[in-house]
Amino acid sequence: MTDTLLANESLIRLGFFLSVLTVMAAWEAIAARHPQRISRLTRWPNNLLIVVLDTLAVRLVFPLAAVGAAYMASKNGWGLLNLVSL
Repeated sequence: MTDTLLANESLIRLGFFLSVLTVMAAWEAIAARHPQRISRLTRWPNNLLIVVLDTLAVRLVFPLAAVGAAYMASKNGWGLLNLVSL
């Protein structure tokens, strides 16, 4: 089961994202508390663009930052495993 989840991780994330997006869009349309000054046709594409940029940042920048931090820790002898000789 774990292999199936890992193999389909992107599709599972996309499914959850689209499900939550659909529920929130319906909620906004049904239970709006006040009229919007900016139309949905303007807001939603802008907000989805922010989601795309955030996803790219998480997928590209954070792995590189983790590798850079691990390299710096290894180079400077930081971390608990550097205190123990194996």
